[in-house]
Amino acid sequence: MISVIIFLLLILSKFYNTSETEINFLTYSLDNDNYLEELTNDFNNYAQEKELDIHVNRILISTYKDSTSLSNYNELVEYILQKNSTKYDVFMMSSFYTYKYQGLTSDLRNYISSDVIDNYMNKHVKNLGYFNDKLIGLPLYIETSLLYSNKEYLDKYNQTIPKTWDQLIETASYILEKEKEKGNEDLLGYLGYFPYSDVSVSSMLEFIYGFRSNVENEDIPQYGSMDSVDSFNKLREIKEKVSSDENFKLDDKMIIPLLNTNNVLFARYWNINTPLYYISPLPGKEEGISSSFMNGYYLMISNGLSEEKKKASGKLIEFLLSKDIQKKFIKNFKYSGYNNIYNENSDDELCSENKCELFKSLQLINNQTKYISNFDKKMVKMLNFIDDFLYNKEDTVEILDGIDKLVNIHDIRYKSIFGTTTIIVMGVLMLIIFLSYILILFDRFSFYLDILDKVLWFILIQGLCLTFSYGYYMMGIIRQWKCNAGVVSFQIGISLFFYPILVKEIINFPECNRFTVFVKKHKYLFIVILLSFDSIFAALIFIISPFEIQTVKVSNGSDFNVCSITNPVYLLSYALYFGYKVIIYLCLGLLAFMEWNMDGIYKETRLFTTVHYVNSILFIIYLITKIIPIKNMNAHLLMKIGMPAVFSLANYIILIWMYMYKEISRYKHNESVKIMKADKTTDNTISGSGKQVRMKSKIMQYHFNRSNSSPAITATTLSSSTKGSKNTKEMKDIKEMEGIKEEQEVIINFNGIPEEDD
Repeated sequence: MISVIIFLLLILSKFYNTSETEINFLTYSLDNDNYLEELTNDFNNYAQEKELDIHVNRILISTYKDSTSLSNYNELVEYILQKNSTKYDVFMMSSFYTYKYQGLTSDLRNYISSDVIDNYMNKHVKNLGYFNDKLIGLPLYIETSLLYSNKEYLDKYNQTIPKTWDQLIETASYILEKEKEKGNEDLLGYLGYFPYSDVSVSSMLEFIYGFRSNVENEDIPQYGSMDSVDSFNKLREIKEKVSSDENFKLDDKMIIPLLNTNNVLFARYWNINTPLYYISPLPGKEEGISSSFMNGYYLMISNGLSEEKKKASGKLIEFLLSKDIQKKFIKNFKYSGYNNIYNENSDDELCSENKCELFKSLQLINNQTKYISNFDKKMVKMLNFIDDFLYNKEDTVEILDGIDKLVNIHDIRYKSIFGTTTIIVMGVLMLIIFLSYILILFDRFSFYLDILDKVLWFILIQGLCLTFSYGYYMMGIIRQWKCNAGVVSFQIGISLFFYPILVKEIINFPECNRFTVFVKKHKYLFIVILLSFDSIFAALIFIISPFEIQTVKVSNGSDFNVCSITNPVYLLSYALYFGYKVIIYLCLGLLAFMEWNMDGIYKETRLFTTVHYVNSILFIIYLITKIIPIKNMNAHLLMKIGMPAVFSLANYIILIWMYMYKEISRYKHNESVKIMKADKTTDNTISGSGKQVRMKSKIMQYHFNRSNSSPAITATTLSSSTKGSKNTKEMKDIKEMEGIKEEQEVIINFNGIPEEDD
């Protein structure tokens, strides 16, 4: 009796297992896919046989059943996942939208065996399942676009299935004309499948792909190419000759019933079983070239589930992706993403009705929405472009240009009109700046040597050219090496420009000391020392490559790439170097201020001060552009190319042409420049000691001091400098710099030849 009771309890436990995991499987279909229900039942039977303690409930949302569009289904799933709802566990999602779920779904590699995953790692499937090294989905099945040709009418008029779009126009025109002669006005020539929804984007991309130059080329032609222009013109020709606006706008709910009638001659639609039509690859520009858009329905697991439910969901997905189940999909005229499944020709049932040969012959094009940032926001504008072209007869080139600007990551292409013009203009200006050095070599323009010597001028001009070259690196596709090279050329260019001015201002400093003496005697060595810091910076930039390419996503404009530093360590290093440059620049301004009233260097002080003012304004503008986010590609490129160019041109004009203009004007008006040498009796000392006089006060004393650029040193300084034999040479150098002579007035003419004043 006891054994009977135990047996009954065991039987009851099979039917009332309280530990059984319920999995809610949300599915979507264009039609009433009863076979999905059968497969769900198959899994439940399989789970019972294997004692998996898992039960699946399938929920169907269908265009056929409740008129829910694919975009509406996507919005529903996205809403559920964002709310962390556990109402549904496994989802079917079109590859149009899989890119949106990388943060809302689980990595399937954690819940599905690697053997199953490996069976789906072909280029088409992998491209849409992986996002940022995360496997968010694998395809339950794939829909492909095909051409449906009416069997009755093709046989009636002894016509063949068209293989090019010109053949389709010719065949459709012929049959339509013949049927009209017989009073048949109801026959529809061609259904283009361009409703106002996301599938219009797939129809457009697919048509363009069919006009690529050769079958080996797997890239979609650029929107601005002649292939794309030809494809759009042919699409409009098809609509106008063998179709209509209404027939092109028909959606899923209208097309599926029509393909179960005999009222359509040709149609482009997803793979469905219909006995009334020949089914073949879509035509192309020429025979041998075709295109078929691939829209997979991927299986995904919600990220908000418990580990137990995620593992149970993984078991369901493994079952649905098995070879035996995938063969059932093929028998129901669905395309499978399973590797090499169509090469098993020994399976006569699987390859009946030429399913294998048809699917093997397809020239597939992947869903491109993954690569279009903010696709949801841009889709409406894309659909408007397509509608304007098809139904409002807008210009082909303008429409394609608008789509190109909307969906692609843009840059200045070298071979574009703007790119070529920019390169030529920049090259000519850089050549002019470089050749301006020749002026300095002529005696007639020797007044330039009053400012800097020939070597320092050469270094400065090279700096302007190198800074100007930054614009070249910002053209074309932005690469990491361009980011590195661009910033190095810009920063070193700025250094080469400012270091000669810094050397000159240090030499002019109104108080002699060891440092100023060293710079005067070894000015080129001093520049080399300064450049060593820049060289270290440049080497680090190329070694660590701190820049990353980031895409600035613009909802209603062109996306573009920028160079960006995101690593905090790299950002700190760059900030320290930038701080070093700021300190150098502040020193330049401070020295110019302190030397403002000094006799003998009036011209160069005013000239350098003008340079400082202009560059300060440019620096403020640069900081503003860094603080304010730029969401316009043209404004960004203008800043990146324009700012270095303005820096180089502004400083070039000030130092070369404005200075020349002033000197020529002074010569024409017979003006002379008087340089007063310091009188040995003049009190050139700076009163007070460093500890007693505040820094601000001492700077102001320097500013108002009118002593020569090589002034006398205080008695205290002279006394301390003469102590010890080791300071003898230093004292001699300092006295040489002082140049204390009898007061004399010298007039310098335009040719730079000093004459004693009578």
